[in-house]
This record gives sequence, C-alpha cells and structure tokens, in this order.
Amino acid sequence: MRDAVSNPAQVALIEELPRDRLVLIAADSPYDLLAVPDAPTCLALYSHGQEISPVLCDVLLGRLEPGGVLPLALSDRYQVGDGLPSRAIAR
Repeated sequence: MRDAVSNPAQVALIEELPRDRLVLIAADSPYDLLAVPDAPTCLALYSHGQEISPVLCDVLLGRLEPGGVLPLALSDRYQVGDGLPSRAIAR
C-alpha cells in the first residue's frame, strides 16, 4: 500500500503502532512524512522499486549509515536541507 497521505486506513494502522520502534518510510513521495507528524524516525527514499529494498534493509539493520537531505520544504517541521549529510561512497 502506498501514498499514506491519501489513505486514511494506512495512517490509522500506523497510528496503532508503538512509537518506540516506529520508522516511518516514505517511499515514493516525501509528503507521506506529513501523514504521521509524530513519528520519531523518518526515512524519505524517493523510490519504491526493488532496487532500493536491499539498501533499505541494510539501513534498518545498521549495516549502512543513512544520509541525504530534503530538497524541498514539506512543512514547518521538514525544511529544505533537513536530514543527514551524506558522505561520498567510494566506487
């Protein structure tokens, strides 16, 4: 199920989850972060394809450090440049 902003049932389900382990993941659109404004941890992926799944798993399991900043303001809580600066990856 995608697009939490326009899916009240998805937001209701998220609201029932305990906050101490909640990680809100906005796959397609960063605007999904606005659906649950009190989420303690948020990730904006800008992708929902299979190619992002291994990377997301590595981040959630602590094997990869997340990084990146928002290129746009979503609200007073989420401003341009909010996030974690990313480091260059050696290739």
